This record gives sequence, C-alpha cells and structure tokens, in this order.
Amino acid sequence: MLSGGGVDDIAAALGELLGCWVAVLDVDDQLLAAHGAVPDGAADLPAVHRTADAARLVSAGGAAAVAVRAAGQRLGTLVLGGRAALDDGQVRTVERAAMVTALVLLFRLREAEADQRVRTDLLADLLARPAGTWTPRS
Repeated sequence: MLSGGGVDDIAAALGELLGCWVAVLDVDDQLLAAHGAVPDGAADLPAVHRTADAARLVSAGGAAAVAVRAAGQRLGTLVLGGRAALDDGQVRTVERAAMVTALVLLFRLREAEADQRVRTDLLADLLARPAGTWTPRS
C-alpha cells in the first residue's frame, strides 16, 4: 500500500491469502473493489448489516464482514465469503486489512476535500476580479 496501492489491491491480496471472494463497499454500500466471485447483493448479506454496530469481524449467513472506520467515522465495509470459518489469526488479518482499507479511503477522502478547496478558492478568486481583467493563458 505504501507504493500507491488501493482498495483493489487490498481486496486481491486478502482474497488470495484466504482463498475467498472479497468485496470492499463504500459508506453507501456501493461496491468499490472486488476479488473473486462476489455474489450479487453482497451489501444485503446479514453479516454486513450486523457489522454496522460491531467493532470486530462479524460472521453470519456464510459471509464475514467488518466495518471500515477511521477518525471516528464509518467509511465502508470489508466483506468476504466462499470459505470455511476463519481461525483467530485470519480474523486478525481481516481486521487489520480493514484498518489499512480505512487509511486508503481516508487518504482518498482528504485528497478529494483538498481538491475541492482548491477549486472553490480558484472560483472565488475568479469571481472577485473586476470584469474584463481576466486573460486566458496560452
């Protein structure tokens, strides 16, 4: 992740390591990244609904999910399935993957906010100039 990887890379690495499908959902339960045969309606799986209030990995209905949180806010959900139950070490791996996913999504969010601020400042600057003083750059 330090070399510029994103949520696609996290999903792929986790899926390959655990031999399962993996979905990364955003805060609105829209699919951001997937690895393997993610079922249609992954956002509607019982584990996803139960993880909203849980601080740890939740298993239900043949899938497992953990909330992706950073800075006190929920940024999405990491969901996986298509395999037998996870042992304690695998649970910790998935929970750590959720932390890394949170960092990636938080960085993405902060980058978008900074970009929006620059655009807003530029627009405010252009609107504050007297009429007829703007000249296009070539």
